[in-house]
Amino acid sequence: MHISLFTTILVSTILAGVVSFPTLSANEVSNVGTVEMEVLELPEGFDLSHPALNIQHQIDLLKSNAKIALPQLPEGLPIKKVLLPASAAAAPTEYHCASKHQAFVWNAQSVAAGLKALSNQWCCQINLNKQCTPMYQIGNAAAAICCPPKRCVKCSYVGTTLEKLVNLCKKGNLVAGQVV
Repeated sequence: MHISLFTTILVSTILAGVVSFPTLSANEVSNVGTVEMEVLELPEGFDLSHPALNIQHQIDLLKSNAKIALPQLPEGLPIKKVLLPASAAAAPTEYHCASKHQAFVWNAQSVAAGLKALSNQWCCQINLNKQCTPMYQIGNAAAAICCPPKRCVKCSYVGTTLEKLVNLCKKGNLVAGQVV
């Protein structure tokens, strides 16, 4: 099975990107260092208005009170374990820097930090009519997850990916780019 996850920075408009996660054969697993990553696929009929799927609200809750219990998805949802080559888990395939639709570096860094602070919360694509769901925005920088609807990854992964993109693509006080 081939699973694709899109991690995108939104800066005024969408700059789409993709991170692909191939599954490995038994021979490849024995020859390559691997890392296991969890991918959640929300079941048919799942309530997409569940409070645990509102990432902007969860980050706002954390900012207001770091000790507050965040909304959680119900137990028993189908979480798949995907084996990734260690190099793919550490760094998605490609980072592409852009010169249009740039955000301020400090806004993009704050978006990345907010997502990383959610740690084990799920960032999900819940927009059934579009390819992407915005996760979190500060000023002119935002992060979104783009993939088939109802697919999720840990928010810390999205934040870490965005953080790496900012570090690689910043030019002075501005940054724009995509992960492919």
